[in-house]
Amino acid sequence: MTEKASISTRRPRFPGIPLTLLLLTASCVFLANCSNSSSTPSTPAAATPGALASITITASSTTLADTDMSETVTASAADSSGVAITGLTFTWTSSNPNVATVNASTSAIVPVAPGFTTISASVGGIASGGVTLTVTAPLSGQYAFLVQGFDDATGDQVAIIGSFVTDGMGNITSGVEDINGPPGGTGAFPVSLPAELTFTGTYTPGTGTQSPGLMTFTNSAGTSNQFTFSTGTLSSGVPTVGRMTEWDDSSGSGSQRAAGSFYLQNTSAFALSSISGPYAFQFFGQQTAPGSWYVTTGAFAADGNGDLNPGQVDINIPSSHTIQNTPFAATLATNTANPADTTTFGQLLVNFTSGISQTGYLYIVSPTQALFMEADTESASGLEAGQILAQSTPPFSNASLNGIAVEYEQGLGSTAGQPLAAIGLITFTNGTTASVSRDSDDSGTLSSQSGSLTSSGVAANGRVAFSGTPAPAIVYLVSRNEGFIMSTTTSATMGFFQPQSGPFSAGSINGNYSGGTPPPSLGEVTPTTRIPVVNDAELVSSGTGSATVTLDVSFNGGQANSLHRGVPSAFNVIVSSNGRAVDTANPADIYYLIGPTSFLMLNPAAAGPAPVPPIPVIDLFQQ
Repeated sequence: MTEKASISTRRPRFPGIPLTLLLLTASCVFLANCSNSSSTPSTPAAATPGALASITITASSTTLADTDMSETVTASAADSSGVAITGLTFTWTSSNPNVATVNASTSAIVPVAPGFTTISASVGGIASGGVTLTVTAPLSGQYAFLVQGFDDATGDQVAIIGSFVTDGMGNITSGVEDINGPPGGTGAFPVSLPAELTFTGTYTPGTGTQSPGLMTFTNSAGTSNQFTFSTGTLSSGVPTVGRMTEWDDSSGSGSQRAAGSFYLQNTSAFALSSISGPYAFQFFGQQTAPGSWYVTTGAFAADGNGDLNPGQVDINIPSSHTIQNTPFAATLATNTANPADTTTFGQLLVNFTSGISQTGYLYIVSPTQALFMEADTESASGLEAGQILAQSTPPFSNASLNGIAVEYEQGLGSTAGQPLAAIGLITFTNGTTASVSRDSDDSGTLSSQSGSLTSSGVAANGRVAFSGTPAPAIVYLVSRNEGFIMSTTTSATMGFFQPQSGPFSAGSINGNYSGGTPPPSLGEVTPTTRIPVVNDAELVSSGTGSATVTLDVSFNGGQANSLHRGVPSAFNVIVSSNGRAVDTANPADIYYLIGPTSFLMLNPAAAGPAPVPPIPVIDLFQQ
């Protein structure tokens, strides 16, 4: 800073020097300045800084990968006049140290996990403003995926299952996808279906303003489809699970609305022998008629040699109000047309030989998890898809169902063509009774429901048949207090429940969560089409009761309003001790906390900005 020269009206006094000599000396100084141009002007003394008033920080990059250790932050201090102050030791603070911190010695940013955090510096009670950092986690490795939804033009269900390999640098180097849907294909897949296609592609992780990320598949039929995606749990810095939403078409009528998940595959398990032991499963989809709906839930034992027997299945066909309970048998095999698909992508073929008339594709995630999609032509046999999970504690007994669990269910509403979505708590007592407390949006009407269910007990294979209110249901356990649930009413809801871990407070939602719509997101059926809503999202909370969400929404809503990318929102969340919460959004979202790392959210109205149709949407969030 340049100091202002002071002007004094008082004559300066220099003791002991005659006035005439002072005048002569001054004259010589002025003459010397005029005649001696080679002399060097004197440099003004540096200003002495005052008290510390401000700190400014700068980051070399505000977006970095979770493995990037090359970025730094710097801090500078100044007094109230802007004069720099040096030699200070700053204390660095991260609003979310689970995402990133700063090395106090080197000022290097230390990324921890994907998400958002604000970095600030302080010293002597003075703090800087914050710099927001976004940490991303590039996909790396091989992932199995399954997405399900509905075709815009016909209202038929569409499902895509497969596997893809990523290089950690934004490239999908190889992949295979099995596609099933309306005859003649859909907007994104104008090929005869079902079809098996290979593909390559690219992906870009999300940033602070465009999050979640975006991936593109270009397949061997010459067509491309896009998905937005968000990632969750990490293992050695690599995402192990993610949510994905199809992002192909902005016209609202030329593609499909589908959502699903992808999972890091254990490639060493790509063998027939990996599927061994007891498993539970739930598949859902449609019959041959567009807009129809049915759910299949069951269990089987696999011998590791390709035989799935014995099996038991319950099927709810609401169009005929038929509940079927039947034994079944099935076989697993490699794909004889493409045998390398088993060793390269973990694909197996399923053939149900009794009890169910169906063939399908199974993709191995690990010995404890697999994804399934029916391979029969949809127009002749319908289409269903879903998940298979290893049962961890059989044989089961009444003691296996004793505690509090969080559940979600979705299916058909009581009004024709409208959906039902519900989330809540079930308190099980020794496998024979259960009290239910949940929030339900049925055909656009939100209500709180409570009731009690009774059963004759838990079978050894984990099957439980409940009667009572709010809806009788069939359960197949995966482990203690966890499993698939299916109502036996004409709503034919499907869903899942898992143990709750409390107690809860505002600080129970703390950190970074990825989320998305569990398929199928039934949506609204009009006389001419189906209007499903699907989305994926990332939610960030500092544990103080406030949260921000970045949302991608896809729905069949016309050209101007079908795709909404990176929609931001911020609100407060009020958490009850039982894990139920509501936020200050309009309309309010309803939450049920499973534990500190996961929760369910029910949006009982619009999932995005107006004019998204008032269709209930369930999202599952997890870290």
